[in-house]
Amino acid sequence: MSMGGGYCLPSGDEFIFRDTYGGISLMFAANQTTKTLMPNTTFRVLEPASFSVSADRRFLLLAQNVRKIHTHSYLARYTVYDILTT
Repeated sequence: MSMGGGYCLPSGDEFIFRDTYGGISLMFAANQTTKTLMPNTTFRVLEPASFSVSADRRFLLLAQNVRKIHTHSYLARYTVYDILTT
């Protein structure tokens, strides 16, 4: 995922995105409410190049220090961020 936008989750009624404060948020289309998954202070410390959310919405997978090796291959450091306990 590019950091400039967001993406719809498989459910089709949720959207994950970088919020106006620079954190990662989840928007529920049905009622147009949002939930912060990671605050901007944490995002700035970890500096992920990309991120994705787990199916149960409990974890974020953050790709950091991404380095392109070949056309379709990359090396990166990955961090699992627990949304519920941090």
